[in-house]
Amino acid sequence: MLGSRRAGRALQPLRPRTGVHDGLAYALWCPVDGEPPRAGVLVLHGAGSAKESHYDFARAAIAVGFAALVFDQRGHGESEGRLDARALSDVVAMAGLLRRELAPGAPIAVRGSSLGGYLALRAAA
Repeated sequence: MLGSRRAGRALQPLRPRTGVHDGLAYALWCPVDGEPPRAGVLVLHGAGSAKESHYDFARAAIAVGFAALVFDQRGHGESEGRLDARALSDVVAMAGLLRRELAPGAPIAVRGSSLGGYLALRAAA
């Protein structure tokens, strides 16, 4: 079941590790089995949205052994400042944070919705 630790044990909702990096609030979701995740997904929200809107996607990612990092872009949610020309460098910085949690050589995918989809395509280029 998504959002629980294991069948047969007391159900406890999974919670992300949260933090702030260079003024950007983030939530990092990792599988609870103790093994480094085999891949990661960086999740980018759309304009006017926030990281919490993508927690269900992050839970789905960890259910298949992936880590997921969602963050509030500048001027959104709990992040500081205004959305500006740093948007792509912010995506790269968040990918770096995610990479530290993964097994060596593990791939990272970038998933975005609306403005986040545009930034995902630009960052991939």
